[in-house]
Amino acid sequence: MVWDKERQTQHIIRKVDFSTDADNIGFLVPSPSRPQLEESGNGAFSELAMITAPGKGCSGGLPLGCACVAAPRDALAAGVTVIEEKRVAGFHATVMTARSGDELFAWLRDNDYD
Repeated sequence: MVWDKERQTQHIIRKVDFSTDADNIGFLVPSPSRPQLEESGNGAFSELAMITAPGKGCSGGLPLGCACVAAPRDALAAGVTVIEEKRVAGFHATVMTARSGDELFAWLRDNDYD
Protein backbone atom coordinates (compact mmCIF):
# COMPACT_ATOMS: atom_id res chain seq x y z
CA MET A 1 0.00 0.00 0.00
CA VAL A 2 1.27 3.43 -0.91
CA TRP A 3 -0.37 6.69 0.18
CA ASP A 4 -0.32 9.52 -2.37
CA LYS A 5 -0.72 12.55 -0.11
CA GLU A 6 -1.04 15.02 -3.01
CA ARG A 7 -3.96 13.16 -4.61
CA GLN A 8 -5.35 11.77 -1.32
CA THR A 9 -5.28 8.30 -2.89
CA GLN A 10 -4.24 4.97 -1.47
CA HIS A 11 -2.65 2.58 -3.97
CA ILE A 12 -2.91 -1.11 -3.17
CA ILE A 13 -0.67 -3.18 -5.38
CA ARG A 14 -1.29 -6.90 -5.16
CA LYS A 15 0.29 -9.78 -7.02
CA VAL A 16 -2.16 -12.65 -7.37
CA ASP A 17 -1.21 -16.22 -8.17
CA PHE A 18 -3.63 -19.04 -7.37
CA SER A 19 -3.13 -22.79 -7.60
CA THR A 20 -6.41 -24.65 -7.16
CA ASP A 21 -8.70 -27.21 -8.72
CA ALA A 22 -11.76 -25.08 -7.85
CA ASP A 23 -13.94 -23.73 -10.66
CA ASN A 24 -14.22 -20.35 -8.89
CA ILE A 25 -12.00 -18.58 -6.42
CA GLY A 26 -12.38 -15.14 -4.96
CA PHE A 27 -11.02 -12.78 -2.38
CA LEU A 28 -12.41 -9.63 -0.79
CA VAL A 29 -10.46 -6.39 -0.45
CA PRO A 30 -12.27 -3.87 1.78
CA SER A 31 -11.74 -0.29 0.64
CA PRO A 32 -12.81 2.99 2.27
CA SER A 33 -13.87 4.43 -1.09
CA ARG A 34 -14.56 3.19 -4.63
CA PRO A 35 -11.43 1.53 -6.01
CA GLN A 36 -10.18 1.98 -9.56
CA LEU A 37 -9.01 -1.46 -10.68
CA GLU A 38 -6.19 -1.69 -13.22
CA GLU A 39 -3.45 -4.14 -14.12
CA SER A 40 -0.05 -2.77 -13.12
CA GLY A 41 2.40 -5.23 -14.67
CA ASN A 42 5.32 -6.84 -12.87
CA GLY A 43 7.50 -3.72 -13.01
CA ALA A 44 5.57 -2.28 -10.09
CA PHE A 45 6.93 -4.95 -7.74
CA SER A 46 10.63 -4.18 -8.26
CA GLU A 47 9.83 -0.48 -7.83
CA LEU A 48 7.83 -1.25 -4.70
CA ALA A 49 10.71 -3.34 -3.30
CA MET A 50 13.07 -0.36 -3.74
CA ILE A 51 10.65 2.09 -2.15
CA THR A 52 10.00 -0.10 0.88
CA ALA A 53 13.55 -1.41 1.43
CA PRO A 54 14.89 -0.45 4.86
CA GLY A 55 17.73 2.05 4.74
CA LYS A 56 20.50 2.92 7.16
CA GLY A 57 19.09 4.65 10.19
CA CYS A 58 15.61 3.75 9.10
CA SER A 59 13.16 3.88 11.98
CA GLY A 60 10.93 1.41 10.20
CA GLY A 61 7.49 1.90 8.80
CA LEU A 62 6.06 4.09 6.11
CA PRO A 63 3.67 7.02 6.38
CA LEU A 64 0.47 5.31 5.29
CA GLY A 65 -3.15 6.36 5.51
CA CYS A 66 -6.37 6.37 3.57
CA ALA A 67 -9.12 8.71 2.56
CA CYS A 68 -12.60 7.79 3.67
CA VAL A 69 -15.52 8.60 1.42
CA ALA A 70 -18.89 7.36 2.57
CA ALA A 71 -20.97 5.30 0.18
CA PRO A 72 -24.10 7.05 -1.09
CA ARG A 73 -27.12 6.50 1.18
CA ASP A 74 -29.15 4.88 -1.59
CA ALA A 75 -26.40 2.30 -2.14
CA LEU A 76 -26.33 1.45 1.56
CA ALA A 77 -30.10 1.11 1.69
CA ALA A 78 -30.04 -1.51 -1.07
CA GLY A 79 -28.00 -4.14 0.82
CA VAL A 80 -25.43 -5.19 -1.80
CA THR A 81 -25.03 -2.98 -4.86
CA VAL A 82 -22.75 -4.01 -7.74
CA ILE A 83 -21.08 -0.84 -9.00
CA GLU A 84 -18.78 -2.28 -11.65
CA GLU A 85 -17.68 -5.59 -13.16
CA LYS A 86 -14.60 -5.91 -15.36
CA ARG A 87 -11.68 -8.17 -16.26
CA VAL A 88 -8.36 -7.25 -14.67
CA ALA A 89 -5.25 -9.29 -15.45
CA GLY A 90 -7.42 -12.19 -16.62
CA PHE A 91 -9.64 -12.20 -13.52
CA HIS A 92 -13.29 -11.20 -13.21
CA ALA A 93 -13.46 -8.32 -10.69
CA THR A 94 -16.59 -6.97 -9.05
CA VAL A 95 -16.71 -3.63 -7.21
CA MET A 96 -19.63 -3.44 -4.80
CA THR A 97 -20.97 -1.84 -1.66
CA ALA A 98 -22.52 -3.88 1.14
CA ARG A 99 -24.64 -2.69 4.03
CA SER A 100 -23.79 -5.65 6.26
CA GLY A 101 -21.68 -8.77 6.41
CA ASP A 102 -24.80 -10.93 6.37
CA GLU A 103 -26.01 -9.34 3.13
CA LEU A 104 -22.56 -9.68 1.57
CA PHE A 105 -22.46 -13.35 2.60
CA ALA A 106 -25.91 -13.89 1.03
CA TRP A 107 -24.77 -12.21 -2.22
CA LEU A 108 -21.66 -14.39 -2.34
CA ARG A 109 -23.75 -17.54 -1.73
CA ASP A 110 -26.33 -16.50 -4.36
CA ASN A 111 -23.51 -15.97 -6.87
CA ASP A 112 -22.02 -19.43 -6.28
CA TYR A 113 -19.09 -18.49 -4.04
CA ASP A 114 -18.65 -21.14 -1.34
